Amino acid sequence: MASPSCPVWLRLEATESQLPLLALSDDLLEEIFLRVGSPADLARASTACVAFRRLISDPTFLRRYRSLNAPLFLGILHRGYQSHLYRFRAVEEAHPNAAVAHALASTADFSFSYIPPRRWHHH
Repeated sequence: MASPSCPVWLRLEATESQLPLLALSDDLLEEIFLRVGSPADLARASTACVAFRRLISDPTFLRRYRSLNAPLFLGILHRGYQSHLYRFRAVEEAHPNAAVAHALASTADFSFSYIPPRRWHHH
């Protein structure tokens, strides 16, 4: 019988690599995901399995990720009225009261819909 063409230790490495990954703790996975530099890569990782998606979409994880990974430099080029110069306007973070203002605007009736739809006349 002919001897196999690859050495025994190569065949052992091949079978070891086919073994399932050891179960990694959520804490260890979270530390790994925190070191992913690109938000696009993090989004791709979240599609790999349900456990990854659960960890990555957790609000606590997302807060930690954003605190460690500065957002990309995002903004627009804006040319002012009667100006030939373009200026870069960086996107700013939302105001701390933005959520409260949005809640107020969505519940308050600033459209004055309670006023009857008839015309007002001066006498």
